[in-house]
Amino acid sequence: MAIHDVIFHPGAFRATRTQVGAAASSAELAVNTAESWVFIADLPVHVRFGATGLGAADATDLLMPANTHVVWNLGILQDITHVRVFNPDVATTVNFFRFPLARS
Repeated sequence: MAIHDVIFHPGAFRATRTQVGAAASSAELAVNTAESWVFIADLPVHVRFGATGLGAADATDLLMPANTHVVWNLGILQDITHVRVFNPDVATTVNFFRFPLARS
């Protein structure tokens, strides 16, 4: 069981939107390793985590369901500095949003 001793909130940060074309992978998206992030997509996507020079994401990477707020605490994973997103839909562009969370 996890016990939380802080509350995270969006703070003054704005979401960053990346559009990923049909059946395509995004470019590398930088994330700060010392923060927690929220990822949201309007269609299912596959997410790949890693360092600079990360290869293209594909259907074998972590599946993130559509319209789900997924929180990643990257503060404990110092080697993850970038993500890439794969859109498996062959006909529709996906909107992928990310924003860091601030601590209260």
